[in-house]
Amino acid sequence: MIENILKYVFALLFLFSALSKLFDYKSTVELFSSISGFEVTITKILLSLLILLELLTAYLVAMNYIKRQTVFKFIFSLLVFFISTNIFFAFMGYNNCGCFGFSITSSPLLSVVKNIMLLLGLIYLRKSPLISIDKSIVSKGNTK
Repeated sequence: MIENILKYVFALLFLFSALSKLFDYKSTVELFSSISGFEVTITKILLSLLILLELLTAYLVAMNYIKRQTVFKFIFSLLVFFISTNIFFAFMGYNNCGCFGFSITSSPLLSVVKNIMLLLGLIYLRKSPLISIDKSIVSKGNTK
């Protein structure tokens, strides 16, 4: 029961993060451009990629693909990237990490704590025996 709740909270958090950046795209591009120092065109490309990755993560978690080794490593790497980026933002003195666009202003240190909790939740979900791999996603050539 708790595993399913955690799984959907995890997925909804990534979905909300992606959609909040998307709905106020122009302001989010300006924020990320000012933080990164990249040109607006490059920032738009990188932000679009980030939004797609967050949407993909929400889908993969909601559909129980989290038990797959590749998916687990992908989400784990994404969270480690977010943690390291937010630590950098904290040391640079930024007040908003941009995690949720401008829907929710969040300090980088609060985002570090949130992402560490997500990382622990991810590990818990990965090890949970109550969430199993859907048999339809196992390749047909694998008979054992």
